[in-house]
Amino acid sequence: MKIVEFNETYAEQVKDLLVELQEHIVAIDDWHLNILTPKLREMYFEKTIMDTNKNQGKIFLALENDLVLGLICGNVVEFDKYDKIDYKCPKTGEVIELIVSKNVRHGGVGGALLEFMENYFKSLSFMTTAKLCFGLL
Repeated sequence: MKIVEFNETYAEQVKDLLVELQEHIVAIDDWHLNILTPKLREMYFEKTIMDTNKNQGKIFLALENDLVLGLICGNVVEFDKYDKIDYKCPKTGEVIELIVSKNVRHGGVGGALLEFMENYFKSLSFMTTAKLCFGLL
């Protein structure tokens, strides 16, 4: 397995993983609030890319033989003047999405992606937080 930064070559496989995540969320939603819409695949992907770019983030993919096994999205969060009242770190790295294909779960893919993202954030001298993390491990 190798971990690489997202590029358009893997866009369709990333879309498949995003749909797989939403299918999982729908399946465990006892209140039936989450849905799958025909536009989900394209719009979820578009929003993920847009949010990552807007927030100086990165998307890393776990690959084996050009097959995407999982992905992690991390964004850079800058604190505003109110956050700085009681917190001295001006920026942090936050994991926004962590998705591992159901076909390869429990094989260490999620842990490897988390470690890779953490090392990336450390290279920027940021603290890492898991404010929002939908992990299918």
